[in-house]
Amino acid sequence: MAAVITLRRTRLMAYLRSANLSNTALADRMGIHRTTLQRHLAGVIRPGEDFIGALLLALPKARFEDLFEVAPAREAS
Repeated sequence: MAAVITLRRTRLMAYLRSANLSNTALADRMGIHRTTLQRHLAGVIRPGEDFIGALLLALPKARFEDLFEVAPAREAS
């Protein structure tokens, strides 16, 4: 069965608010452009291994399960 990893955007935004961290500051910590982060937050692109790793390194207290969800991929009809 194929699966996809999706960003739990609401949880990430809550985490950033509680840490008083802006999207720009997070993008800087991750070493990515803020536009790339915005695309992930908007759900335009799915997180790949580089994004996942960078986010977890940028937020060391967060766990994978806090920020991401693994779900079955939808089959093309």
